[in-house]
Amino acid sequence: MLVPWIDVDQAFAEAESLRRQVDAVFGGRGLDGRHGLIQRPRAVPRFVEDESGYTLSLDLPGVQPDEITLTSAGVQLTLQAGRAEAAPEGYTLRHRERHDFQLSHTWRLPPDVDPEQVDARFSDGVLSVHLPKVPEAAPRQIEVKH
Repeated sequence: MLVPWIDVDQAFAEAESLRRQVDAVFGGRGLDGRHGLIQRPRAVPRFVEDESGYTLSLDLPGVQPDEITLTSAGVQLTLQAGRAEAAPEGYTLRHRERHDFQLSHTWRLPPDVDPEQVDARFSDGVLSVHLPKVPEAAPRQIEVKH
């Protein structure tokens, strides 16, 4: 049985044409609801604990420090951040690797965290939030008077 030869370039061109048609139907979004058919990574926090407290670290590449809002209310810590990139004045954006995003997340603080002493630092695209533990009351000797 003879199988017809398919031009590989033509097959990929047809697949690309189909992708563009799907994007057009979904308003520039692919089948998964995202731009194109590529999934964007989510900002995933990392929590570590030591004897002094907890540290939350979160990668926020391309985000400026003034685009980050961190609030502590009672036993909750709320983070809001975002990034929006636009082409410079007079230019047209043809391709980009990083996508715009808005992030809003609330965490419940562990009961041993002192919310008044929370400290946050942002350096090289990484947000680090230190959540210090409340110092435990050390047993003390009580003087018995007579």
